[in-house]
Amino acid sequence: MDENIALRNENTELFTVRDQLLRDQELLSRENERLLKKLEDVNSVCIRSPIIPARRAYSDGGSRETNIWTNTGSSTSSAIFEDG
Repeated sequence: MDENIALRNENTELFTVRDQLLRDQELLSRENERLLKKLEDVNSVCIRSPIIPARRAYSDGGSRETNIWTNTGSSTSSAIFEDG
């Protein structure tokens, strides 16, 4: 019986944490959308400026290529760990 109560309490706590994480995720998603809009606005101003060379927007859906960032330091650090 005590184990059942403990499991119910843990389950309630896990649901509370899950709900908080979902709220945090939603807030971050909105913030990312806001920052992306701001970046697009800055890029559109830069495109119109005769001083700054034009660049395409990051959220441009016309491109079929995928933007991938690779951490080149990870191969170096793994080599260090293998030697040491």
